[in-house]
Amino acid sequence: SRAMASGPLRRALLHALPREQLLQQQVLENTGSTWGRVVTGPFATTTYAYDARLAQPEYSLSLAASLAATAKKEFGGALPALKLRAPGDAVVARVVPELQRHW
Repeated sequence: SRAMASGPLRRALLHALPREQLLQQQVLENTGSTWGRVVTGPFATTTYAYDARLAQPEYSLSLAASLAATAKKEFGGALPALKLRAPGDAVVARVVPELQRHW
């Protein structure tokens, strides 16, 4: 989409999420389980497309706000409406409202 072509907007969305907290609270439901992990991309860690050398993005609201302000300028003063497509999985259903809240 045109919105996702914006590097600052993509990075703003990335830095606005407390990924480890979402994993523990929403996905693993604070069970103390070690079966989940945060990854740096949408690819399985066993494929050539995944680079384990990439550092985890930091959770930084100030950086996310700065990047969103930069993206606003790219779009003429207002961020575009975004659409999120997600499978109907129960775990995803728990996480999506939290993603939206942070964004």
